[in-house]
Amino acid sequence: MCVFTAAALGTTAMGATMANVGLGLSVAQAGMGYVQQSRAADAQERANRANARITNQYNQEVYDRGVAQYEQESQYRADMMARQNERYTENAERAVADALRNYDLIQDRIDQENVVASMEINKIARDSRAAQSQAIAGAADREVAGQSVDYLLDAIAFNELEGAQNVRMERNWRHTALMGSMDEVQAQTQARIDSANPQPIPLPALPAPMAPTMVASPVTQPSMMTAITNAATGALNSFTNFYQPQNIAPATGAYAPQSLGFTPQTTMGYGSKGFRNQSYYNPWSG
Repeated sequence: MCVFTAAALGTTAMGATMANVGLGLSVAQAGMGYVQQSRAADAQERANRANARITNQYNQEVYDRGVAQYEQESQYRADMMARQNERYTENAERAVADALRNYDLIQDRIDQENVVASMEINKIARDSRAAQSQAIAGAADREVAGQSVDYLLDAIAFNELEGAQNVRMERNWRHTALMGSMDEVQAQTQARIDSANPQPIPLPALPAPMAPTMVASPVTQPSMMTAITNAATGALNSFTNFYQPQNIAPATGAYAPQSLGFTPQTTMGYGSKGFRNQSYYNPWSG
């Protein structure tokens, strides 16, 4: 057998073995790549879910604190309004009570003025009657009669009427002044009530709306079809590179191999088609 033919046959058998090895490596690499990509995608998805969960929990805590603060401020505002209303009610009750007491005092003063005026008028009438009696008695003692006595009695009656009218007019003036005092008391009472009117209390700021719920971004899972395609491509490349026979023709001319004194050795074994039935050069043979 020619040395180049043996070499070609050896290369073909070796190519088949290498093709099988390459095929196995291609499939293994494709499978390993798919597994690694799947694990990486799963790890990334778990990390995204964990980040989303932490973010959502933080947003929930922030929103809960805002709601708690809003409820606290609302309760404080309600308490302030209740205290204002209570203070207003108490102040109004005290003001009305003081006004009624002042009204009673003024009314008592009016009644007293009426009594005093009546007593003065009665005194004027009594004095007038006494003066008339003395005038009549004196005229009788002097034996005086006629118009002069009548003029004297008329003067006494006129003084009586004038004095009584003056007393009544003075009583009316005092009554008007006292009624004005009642109006002043009413005005002061209303001003005192208005001074304690409840003041508007601003509403607390509404809590900031909760941040939108964060959803973990989807992670693209590796495609099984891509892994199969990669394995098929690797297998095809291995078949192309190693499985095709190497038909090496002997070289001629100046490039023909020169004998270097090596003797080809043939190892027999495993049948006529076994790997050990291939020729190879033994550079150490004689």
